[in-house]
Amino acid sequence: MATRRRAFGSIRQVGRTSWEASYKVDGQRYTAPKTFLAKADASAWLANVQADINRGVWIDPTGGRQTLGQFAAGWLDRARKTGRYRPRSEELVTWLLDKYVLPELASCALSDLKTARIRRWHADLVAKHGQGQAAKAYRVLRTMLGEAAQDGLIVANPCNIKGAGQQPVRERPSLGLDQVQEVAHALALRPRLCCNRGHLQSEHEADYRYEALVWTAALAGLREGELFALERRDVDLLHKTISVSKQAQTVAGERHVGPPKSAAGERSVAIPASLAAVLEKHLATYVGAEPHALVFTSEMGAPLERHLWARTWRRAAKAAGHEGVHFHDTRHCALTFYAQLGATTKELMALAGHSTMSVALTYQHATNERQREIADKMEEALRRRSASAEGIT
Repeated sequence: MATRRRAFGSIRQVGRTSWEASYKVDGQRYTAPKTFLAKADASAWLANVQADINRGVWIDPTGGRQTLGQFAAGWLDRARKTGRYRPRSEELVTWLLDKYVLPELASCALSDLKTARIRRWHADLVAKHGQGQAAKAYRVLRTMLGEAAQDGLIVANPCNIKGAGQQPVRERPSLGLDQVQEVAHALALRPRLCCNRGHLQSEHEADYRYEALVWTAALAGLREGELFALERRDVDLLHKTISVSKQAQTVAGERHVGPPKSAAGERSVAIPASLAAVLEKHLATYVGAEPHALVFTSEMGAPLERHLWARTWRRAAKAAGHEGVHFHDTRHCALTFYAQLGATTKELMALAGHSTMSVALTYQHATNERQREIADKMEEALRRRSASAEGIT
């Protein structure tokens, strides 16, 4: 059949009543996914394609035909090669994809993933697993499809559902210094098996191995992974500082030591003299003399692992009457305490190793509460003034 050349693209008659349209971009020929019953329809389709090219919104139609599952495999591989995620973050992203995203969307072509389809998927996730898990899975999908849009595989990221990526903020249990002391005491008296005697430790055989760990979290505000990676050489008792330059994470049973969560996480933290005294005793009792010796270890002298320590902490917190309090709440305790003492947002960011101001601001609510408390006390004092006094002065 005859092929009619045009200023842009070609139209070819196939059979008696069908027309086929095609065009070239960068030497590559692309054909319309279907034939047209009228030549005018083929011509209109080519005009739309040419308009997209002129506006800079044309995408390679062959790229959009790959499924989300195919794209996800390549996306994860690139993420690993470029080190986009830390080991634990990579493990979480992979888990979210395998559990929530790919079972429902893996077979969908990228070009078929419209906002309406994603909205239905997200709504089902919320109904089955709650807003928190749905938000995490949605953020992973949004990041992936954002890259697909940047690569020109789809016109735009269809993950534009307002609020879908937001997790509900749960108020954490309040943990003050008195409560920290109670949990630390429960840790010292925890029942455990002695390696040399083969019996459960009794109350009079208190072991303060974890006391310094708890107080370093509660007074210096270090993250759990930063504490687990701390070495003797990082603790400067003379100048009362702790140098934070790494964090430890356990992924798939393997221990990984790498840089802190962000560039701001690499920092030097000044500590009070009381904590320095606790650390001095701890170093002398439980830590090897080598500069690289880990400061905090298990009863067997092994590196601490998150899931095992969480279990130990959970039992001690319950024994102390603070069930539901997480070890991370000790960090919140430290930062809230410093905010109450008047630390500025910049100072809180430096102490906590935060790279953004928004996170540090969450701890300053304590400062506002303290200001209200002071104002209320001032009001009480004013009311106690002589009845003959008028006004504040």
